[in-house]
Amino acid sequence: MRRWYDRWSAPAAFALFAVLAATSFDPPASGIIVGLCLAAGLWWSPLRPGRHVDQASAAVRSGVVIYWKPGCMYCAKLQRALPRAAREQVTWVNIWRDDEAAEFVMDLNDGNELTPTVIAGGRRVEPDPGLIVELVDAG
Repeated sequence: MRRWYDRWSAPAAFALFAVLAATSFDPPASGIIVGLCLAAGLWWSPLRPGRHVDQASAAVRSGVVIYWKPGCMYCAKLQRALPRAAREQVTWVNIWRDDEAAEFVMDLNDGNELTPTVIAGGRRVEPDPGLIVELVDAG
C-alpha cells in the first residue's frame, strides 16, 4: 500500500519549485514558470478532478471498469483514444482516491499500481481502445 507521502511527493516538489521560481526569476518568467509548476502539480495530485467511482460501487456494476491514477500518461492516452460515448459508459476508478481500489489493482499486478487496469465481465483485459469500445457496445 502506498503511503500518503508517496502520492504527494511529486505535487509537493512542483509546489516547492513554483515558490523558488516566484522568488528567483523576473516577474514575467516567474509567472510562466509558477503557472506551469502548479499545473503539473495538479496533474499528479491525488485530488485531481476527474471521473471517479469508489471500489465498492464499481465492484457491483456490470460492464467495463478502468482503474487509473493522476499523472499516468497511459491512462490519459487511453481516455483520449476512447470515443465520448464509450468514455461515458465506462466506470472510472481513481486508485489514489480509494485505498481499496489500489489494493485490488496491486493484487492483480504483483504488488504494482499498474494503470490503466481494465476489468470487463469480471476478468482483466488489455487496455486497448478498440477492445474497450467492443466490450461497451456488447454490454
